[in-house]
Amino acid sequence: MSDSIIAATAALFKAVVYTQDEDFKALEGVEYISKKKTKNRKGYKSGSPF
Repeated sequence: MSDSIIAATAALFKAVVYTQDEDFKALEGVEYISKKKTKNRKGYKSGSPF
């Protein structure tokens, strides 16, 4: 729900939203950045380097 509010507010102000949420990548004014699979300090793969 909060993501929808952010997207609607950005559209109102003609701003660009940067997100890693695939559900929003087709929306106008949204720049989708894919998550990179990396190993964290314990060797587990995740979307975060930490």
